[in-house]
Amino acid sequence: MRACQVAGIAAAGLVVCLVNAWSEDIDFARRHLHVLPVEPFVWELTSWLGLLAAIPAILAAERATARLRPAPAAAAVGLLGVGFFAVHVAAMVGLRMAIYRAYGHSYDFGPLPLGLAYEGRKDALSYAIAVGGLWLWRRAFFQRTPAAPVEPTVDAGEPAFIAESRKGRVVIRAPEIDWVEAQGNYVALHAGGQSYLIRQPLKAVGDKLRRAAFVRSHRSALVNTRRVRAIGRSPAGGLRVELANEEFAPLSDRHKAAVVKALATV
Repeated sequence: MRACQVAGIAAAGLVVCLVNAWSEDIDFARRHLHVLPVEPFVWELTSWLGLLAAIPAILAAERATARLRPAPAAAAVGLLGVGFFAVHVAAMVGLRMAIYRAYGHSYDFGPLPLGLAYEGRKDALSYAIAVGGLWLWRRAFFQRTPAAPVEPTVDAGEPAFIAESRKGRVVIRAPEIDWVEAQGNYVALHAGGQSYLIRQPLKAVGDKLRRAAFVRSHRSALVNTRRVRAIGRSPAGGLRVELANEEFAPLSDRHKAAVVKALATV
């Protein structure tokens, strides 16, 4: 999905920039202003390249709307919008200065407050359209039918979940899961080196997995005791659980005794 998102933003931005450059050429000729025909294309294409540099801020904002509650998500989107503006303008102006210098000219951004205000208005609109478009895309194609826990028909006693993936819906069975992590309104099932999101409370998932040798290791995590290799400390000094696939899950002091007890019965 990420590759499609980046390609879509890049393609839409390129089309807009080329249309703007063509329109500016016509407008300058109509007003008899002395501007080289290539200059509007330089301006718009450097703006497009600056947009590409700032795409990570757009994707991070879209992820925030999916994983955080409304208030924290709004704050994150706002802060990332400032980052988007800063990266876009810095890259755009830097490229223009380099191009003009290469041809023996100098690029004049104009009065800084006016220039930033002008670019800020355009960037605010572009950022809002991009983040809003990705949010609508996710709502339309990835949340039409929320994932729900089901029991596989092969073995009614083995807990399993239906999760969304890039290939569509997949069934994730309890023995395949290494650990479980709460992520906002979702729960991530870490299995086979990949992460699958389901829209379920962590408590409900834990209740279902308790009979499958899972135990809570942290207020936001469950671990499969059959997949635990060791208990140790992270480089920062905090407790953590090392899993057989060489991943690490968080471990709190409060839940350490329960994890040790569960491991003794495996």
